[in-house]
Amino acid sequence: MKKITTLCVIGLSFFVSCGPSNTREIGKNIDADVTNLADVKTYGWITDVDKIPEARVFVSPTGVYVYNNESARKRIKDAIEYELNTRGYKMKSVGDPGMTVSFFITEQADTLRRTSGYVTIGGEAVVSNDDVEWVPVQPGTLIINLNDNKTQKMVWQGFASGIIAQENINNEQKIREAVSSIFDQFNYEAKGK
Repeated sequence: MKKITTLCVIGLSFFVSCGPSNTREIGKNIDADVTNLADVKTYGWITDVDKIPEARVFVSPTGVYVYNNESARKRIKDAIEYELNTRGYKMKSVGDPGMTVSFFITEQADTLRRTSGYVTIGGEAVVSNDDVEWVPVQPGTLIINLNDNKTQKMVWQGFASGIIAQENINNEQKIREAVSSIFDQFNYEAKGK
């Protein structure tokens, strides 16, 4: 599980400070060379998915965590489970799932590093500098990562810039709509569905 946690830390390192953008970006990153998502049937959560991140926590004037609080994280997790289940993926809490799931909510305006492909250098798949795009994102950006459990590599990442407004973090319907808009970019179903 340390590999998965390390993977998540690496994924989060793609963020650097940047000014805000006026448009909402919904997008995805995918590495189809790592795994064929069509062969995956099950998913599980990274072990610390319920843990509230300590770095980058935004506290409202009333002293309440705005984005990363237990109830908000549960609503997001439930919405992600719903989206995966409707695509035929089964939650596997015991044993090794085909993929692991994590998510992150930005507390500030940042920049997300997106890639559109890989090149091979010395037998290793490497992101070419020509295939890197920097996308500015707003506070409240929801990022969902799907990782190949065998290789411990991220195979799909969906995000929506600023999709979760502070005033909507406790609104279950708004959370479901936000997660659904990200999964509209996920064009896979579980094997055998």
